[in-house]
Amino acid sequence: MPLILNQKSTDNESILAVWKITESIDELRNLLKSFTAIQPLLKKTSNESLIKQQLAIRILIFNFFNPYNLIYDEKGKPFLNNGYSISISHSNEYAVILLDKKNPCGVDIEKISLKVERIKHKFLSKKELAIVSKSNNDLELLTIMWCAKETLYKYYGKKEVIFDKHLSLQLNPTNLSCLKGEIAIGDFYQQLNLATEKIDDFMLVYTKNKV
Repeated sequence: MPLILNQKSTDNESILAVWKITESIDELRNLLKSFTAIQPLLKKTSNESLIKQQLAIRILIFNFFNPYNLIYDEKGKPFLNNGYSISISHSNEYAVILLDKKNPCGVDIEKISLKVERIKHKFLSKKELAIVSKSNNDLELLTIMWCAKETLYKYYGKKEVIFDKHLSLQLNPTNLSCLKGEIAIGDFYQQLNLATEKIDDFMLVYTKNKV
């Protein structure tokens, strides 16, 4: 089970784990069976890639908590029964979890592709589109911005979000490690520092702490 990135925050309150899935479904099921606790149920699907991702996510959590109970609310936000906040993301062969002992959290991983170019007007504000335009529509930058918006959305955890209106980014295209996000919807307002990582052909963004 190759954990290619396993980071703990300096205050030991948050944990990030990333898995590149190379195993078959049967191999993953056998890994899951190696844990003695009752196995969390998978969402019903016939999609082989999604089955692998779901299995990998549950095995990742078992590496930190055994036993645990993973549940989803009516809006699809995941929760653990041990007091930790959790955020989950998966794309192709990658599965990611972010755990936080004290605060809500968010994480997203996406493959760098032309898809973000086609949908950029749906999730970026005019100001953010102008930043992209000045950088020659760099696909890595666009993918980071998409991941960042998804990360903010997961942190907020509710469905009534318009990405180009309620979620905003402050970034320097030449230094993407200085990325900040803002959620402003109704009476809710929060600024967050976001971390970015490039893994193979994928971009990873996750919440670090409040500004």
